[in-house]
Amino acid sequence: MRPVLPYPTAQRPVDPSVNESYREHMYYIEERISATGAPDDRLIAPFDLRQKSRARVTLASGVEAGLFLERGTVLRHGDCLRSRCGRVVRVEAAPEQVLTVRADDPAALLRAAYHLGNRHVLLEIGPDWLRLGFDPVLRDMLVGL
Repeated sequence: MRPVLPYPTAQRPVDPSVNESYREHMYYIEERISATGAPDDRLIAPFDLRQKSRARVTLASGVEAGLFLERGTVLRHGDCLRSRCGRVVRVEAAPEQVLTVRADDPAALLRAAYHLGNRHVLLEIGPDWLRLGFDPVLRDMLVGL
């Protein structure tokens, strides 16, 4: 038998001391805005984090923030976000190790792109090169092609 509550769950009163204490230590970021003046803080993140619309992150100042952005949002270097409390956070791409693949023969480069695509690897494609996130296993596979 389940206990009967005196009010529906959705209307349960909230203890303001708990919520306010939690909010003091964490920003809720829900909105992307056009570039403004100097930001209040910075989010330095690698690409795999910048493509998540829901995440808990630590800003450059050390403050924790929760990203609650529209699904499918990909953050780019220079984007600005606004928290619920009005603080502006500028997004910066963190330096990342990458592999740049070059080949003397265009067919060899195409073969490498095929094998990487078959493994669902994110690629940047240039006129005579491929670029992907560093992975020693993929590097060894590409050397062996």
